[in-house]
Amino acid sequence: MIVTTFVPSIYITNYLLQFYYKYSNMTYVFKVFDRMPQRDIISWNTILFGFAGIRNTKFAQYLVDSMPERDVRSHLGFDEISLSSALIACASIKGQLDIIQLHGLTVICNSTFDICIANAILDMYGKCGGLVEACLIFDEMEKRDVISWNAIIVAHEQNEEIEKILSFFVSMLRQIVEPDDSTYGSVVKACAGLQALKYGMDIHGQIVNSGLESESFLGNFIVDMYCKCGMLEEVEKIHYRLDGQTMVLWNSMISRFSLQK
Repeated sequence: MIVTTFVPSIYITNYLLQFYYKYSNMTYVFKVFDRMPQRDIISWNTILFGFAGIRNTKFAQYLVDSMPERDVRSHLGFDEISLSSALIACASIKGQLDIIQLHGLTVICNSTFDICIANAILDMYGKCGGLVEACLIFDEMEKRDVISWNAIIVAHEQNEEIEKILSFFVSMLRQIVEPDDSTYGSVVKACAGLQALKYGMDIHGQIVNSGLESESFLGNFIVDMYCKCGMLEEVEKIHYRLDGQTMVLWNSMISRFSLQK
């Protein structure tokens, strides 16, 4: 009698990892990964990205600590996808992973020049309270896109440096970078917090021209900005021409109108 032990190839096990990840079964993803006789960069990227997405601090830290150093011959170690996943995990759980360790890995892997990695580092520091470090990363970036600008703006927003948001927005426009709905959302909130009515009206005009006014969350921010600036008549006009009249928007109006009585 011949007894054979079937050892699935790394191609098959990677396929199983990606299959279970696709259907959000991280328990089976980890079981397959844990029993793999061999792992390559695809294996590591799949499981690290999966646990980054579900914000599992314990496993994300375990995986970051366990990943082998870059080995060109065996194609193991961190690449841009691994690093992005680890940085996203760290940002999403507010720095419970080792920020300095992850930043150091990007330097070792020579990935700091990749704009996606730089944006992820910037976002990580901003969300974890490292505003000074975020500013240093931003200043050193040779190239910046809308994600870069949004990340530095949000970093200041989350660290309650609201006054600087408007100056970053002006600099962004001077660099001919097109704002998106996320940019406008942060800037309108800043105008509301500062009660900067004139500036807020200018931003509102830009939003209208860009065709984004009907975005429900932007509509909420715009209404809130006008409410906080005491422009209740303008609020009524905006409210009834918005496509999505959400509960948040109604609550904002009711709250502000009641304060006027």
